[in-house]
Amino acid sequence: MMKHLIYILAFAFIGLSIVSCEEEPPYINFEPTRVTYETTYVETNIPQPQARVVLLEDISGVRCVNCPDAATIIENIKATNPGRVNSITIHPNTASLDVFTRPIVKSGHESRQDFRTNEGGQLLSKLGIPGSLPSGYINRKVFPGKVNRFLERTEWASAVQNEKDSISPVNLSVKGSLDGDKVIADVELTFTKALGGDYYVSVMLLEDSIVDTQEYQDGVSILYDNNYVHRHVLRGIFTGYAGDRIDGTKIGGNEVTLVPGRVVKKRYSLDTKPLWRKDKLEILILVHRGSDEVVLTCNKYSFAK
Repeated sequence: MMKHLIYILAFAFIGLSIVSCEEEPPYINFEPTRVTYETTYVETNIPQPQARVVLLEDISGVRCVNCPDAATIIENIKATNPGRVNSITIHPNTASLDVFTRPIVKSGHESRQDFRTNEGGQLLSKLGIPGSLPSGYINRKVFPGKVNRFLERTEWASAVQNEKDSISPVNLSVKGSLDGDKVIADVELTFTKALGGDYYVSVMLLEDSIVDTQEYQDGVSILYDNNYVHRHVLRGIFTGYAGDRIDGTKIGGNEVTLVPGRVVKKRYSLDTKPLWRKDKLEILILVHRGSDEVVLTCNKYSFAK
């Protein structure tokens, strides 16, 4: 009996040792990704690093009466910092914000499109859902003195100034093309500095200058603008809302390590929908850390001529 007990304890110890010494499992992206081609190599001639481009993600809704003011603030920020800020407007399909985001049904002012996206709702669930709108993220960063990533619109300009004056450790290039009803995104990442930790690339599809109804106010009443121009609206995400991990993965049998000169090229494909204007589509690419989601830099391609 004692002998059997010893065997049982020995096997239990071995099993416990295996569990406790288990290595971190390889990264698996469970989000829908639409990669049709990818390659990687290390370039010996390392290019000059690009200036950092700040990402401003505006959380908005067609029933948000102060959101037009937020949109004006964004355009002013971009005009003040030419080429250094990209923006995206997210209408999340999130229950807690539905009062702001669901289409307008008032007679004579009905919304012609529903801008809500499930990807936008998933992104907010990951980054933090504000209690009211408008709100937004600047480089998805939690700024000093804050407990959340989302900021009031009056805080955006100063946050952008704090973020823009730096050099990015990765150069980004993105080009778009159309193949029937599919949008093709060709992205290239070139690392100019060695990086440790987990890093992700996210590729998003936007549509600019969509004319549709928007609520606003004059200080007293809620009014409706049937010809409001909605800017840089999120339509879909090529990579899934969490992005595609870059480091620690294998491409063509080659393990991706983020050393100076590392080049990663990927091609993505995404189906369009009938109401989307293809000549107003935009592709936004960003690289962000997995540990805290902070965006290193971003770049954009526009189909507008």
